[in-house]
Formats: sequence, C-alpha cells, structure tokens
Amino acid sequence: VGRCGETWRFRLLHRLFDSIPETWRSCMSNMSDVKELIPEFYTLPDFLRNDAQLPLGTMQAGNALGDAHLPPWAASAEGFVELHRAALESEHVSEHLHLWIDLIFGCKQRGRAAAEALNVFYYLTYEGAVSLDTLGPQQREAVEAQILFFGQTPTQLLSRPHPRRRRREASGPQPQMFSRPDAVRPYAWPLRRLAGGGSGRPEAADPLEFIAVLPLEDRLLTISASGRLCLHKWFPLKPRSSPSCPFTFDPATAPIATLRAGASADDDARFRPARSYAVADGRWLLSGGHADCSVRCMLVLKPEVVVLGRHHADTVTAIHVTADGLSFATGSADTTAVLWALYGAGSSLPGGRASVV
Repeated sequence: VGRCGETWRFRLLHRLFDSIPETWRSCMSNMSDVKELIPEFYTLPDFLRNDAQLPLGTMQAGNALGDAHLPPWAASAEGFVELHRAALESEHVSEHLHLWIDLIFGCKQRGRAAAEALNVFYYLTYEGAVSLDTLGPQQREAVEAQILFFGQTPTQLLSRPHPRRRRREASGPQPQMFSRPDAVRPYAWPLRRLAGGGSGRPEAADPLEFIAVLPLEDRLLTISASGRLCLHKWFPLKPRSSPSCPFTFDPATAPIATLRAGASADDDARFRPARSYAVADGRWLLSGGHADCSVRCMLVLKPEVVVLGRHHADTVTAIHVTADGLSFATGSADTTAVLWALYGAGSSLPGGRASVV
C-alpha cells in the first residue's frame, strides 16, 4: 500500500510482495535488490495470507495476487514462521551474529573494509553523505526522493570488530552466592533506632521487615516493623574508600514516610504496617495485609500518592510481581488469587494505576 497525496492506494503490481522464492532469487542475483526482512517473518504468519480477500489485482502472467507463495519446505504460513524463527535462534546464527553486526552497524559498514566485504551501497543512503540544508528547494526535493527510494543505511555504531558470542555450553549457569560460601563477606551497617517517644519506654530496636533495591534511583528501600519507610543511597558497583568496601551505602538519616495505621478502614488514607510488600517497576511499593482487604500502590518517591485496589474478601497475604514489572498477582486469606495490570487506561495518577486484568 502506498500513499498518493491525501489518499492511500495499492502500489504497482510488479512492486507488490507475493512470493518468498521469487524474492529470494531476486535478492541473490540482483545487486540493486536490497530488501530486508521485517519482524513479521519471524513472528506473524498472518501477513503471508490475504485473509481479507483484498482485490490486489492480476499479474501480467495472468495469476491473481492473493496469499504469498511459500518455499517448498514450508507446508503452511505457520510452518514457515516456525522454522524461520528456529533458524534465527539457532546456534549457527549465534556463532556468526557478530559478522552481521560488523556489516550493518560496525567496522565493515564504510570505507575499504566495506568494499572488501562487497557491502557498498548508493552514496545517498549513508548518514551525513549530503547536507540537505545547503541545497536549493528543487535539488533538495530530488535528493529526498532518491533517499526515500533507495532507503537509508543505519548509523554506524562501532569502529572495531564486534566480539564473537560465546556458545551456550561455554556460558554455563550464572554463579550463585552460595556456590562459594567461603568467599561471601558480610558488611554490617547500623541503621537509626526508633525512639520510644513520650511513652516512657526505652529506645527500642526497630527490625527491618522488607528490603528492596530500586535500580533506577540507586536506592535501597527498607521498611521497619514500625512502618518507617527509608531510602538509602546504594551504589553496588562503586567502591567505598573508607572503610574498605566494594560498594557504597549511606544510611538515611530520617524516613521519607511512616506507614501508620488509621483508626478504621475508612480513614486509613495512608499505608498501615503490613506483612506483605513488593516493589514493581522500580517505582511502586505494593502493600497487602490491610484491614479493608485492599492492595495498595504507592509511588516510592511520592508517598502521598496512594492507589487502593479491592478485589478480595479477606486480607491480602502475598504479592508477586512479574518479571517485566507491568503486572502483579495477589493472594488472599479467602483462598483467591487476582492478577493486576499496574498501568491501566484512564488513570488520573502519574504513571498509571493498578486495575484487575
């Protein structure tokens, strides 16, 4: 489909893609045919079928355009995409991926290395080959039309050969902390204690009930038994000069919020100390264990922003966040589980809100 003025129409028939074998032969024999594979070749078999029965026209040979012709080794569009995806993820491709990176983004994209690799294209396709601002209106229009026709070469990102990817068996499992317990060293950092206040009680220890790393903010979040929420400076890869330590940790001098319990479920506008916590997307603190059976989301850097979600008949006892940080599941004492989407449509809060999937 192409655009003509303000309307859309089908392109010329001889320029429509309708056969994988013919396109392959053209790319292998015609140096001016530099087509690229779009992601659908590895993920979406529907693009190879004309399920909508669109009137694409008839070729000069008399054959009507419809579903794309497949190679003989593919029994269906689904089979083609499945095998194509398997080839992309094969060990052979992984072992030679660095060579492709050199051609497209790296050291063999331009210059003598590109010529020796037969990787040279029309000069207007390269970034910075011509300064459009220095051209007159007609000349600029002509050059832009040529760039649109020939396409554009990606920005060159690397000037040295890309290293070869290690084989899967060579990579092996990631080292675990407990594989060498003799190499584990503890580092103790005292935190501030909770004062007894006017109750007459002596200063008491306030043990931590929850710890989470916020990688986007370089912070370590802690919640104590009394509901004190603190953000500590945490740089895991920055050594501390004194005392000798492989990381930097500066304890907070005061909490950013105290998750207090309200007199009742209705006036509990903030968090109360809960037994289940989780952090999602590095920004949201999720809390369960409230008397009103809700799960609550709070922006860590803005404790006053709280979103309540109620879909359980009893107290929320467990929270689990998905790997992508966009969803989470809650379990309740009523033996039910609920899956939530952290970012729902129509939110009035910055960043979204939780909604039941």
